[in-house]
Amino acid sequence: MYHDLLETLIGEPIFPKKNSQDGLAWSIRNNLQLIFETRRGKVKYFPDYGVPDLSDICNNEDLTQYTSLIKKTIKRYEPRLNNVEVSLSRDKDDVFIASFFVIAEMTTDGYHFYPVVYNIKASEDYLQIDIKNVD
Repeated sequence: MYHDLLETLIGEPIFPKKNSQDGLAWSIRNNLQLIFETRRGKVKYFPDYGVPDLSDICNNEDLTQYTSLIKKTIKRYEPRLNNVEVSLSRDKDDVFIASFFVIAEMTTDGYHFYPVVYNIKASEDYLQIDIKNVD
């Protein structure tokens, strides 16, 4: 079974070795996408899974609380990331788009840690997640 549209179209996994650094980063990216596509409170058995609705953010105080909730959610539902930091900024041209930067360390074996940055752009009907491995 493939977990990505591109993988389905080409008929093979993009990163067949899920334990490789790139494969792990891609797998984590897919899980973050699920988290960001799910509204908090919509999963019956996991009411803290997902993120709150972006349209509920009104001021800077809400931004801080929102960022804190995202960090807590990622720490709980993406255990392959360590030392997670989340920052958020608003798009200057479109106030309905928010950019999140998730800076963390991932590990393929529990001993070697690799820095990784996920750049997440989100709005009510748009989600894009880019990966940047930091060397």
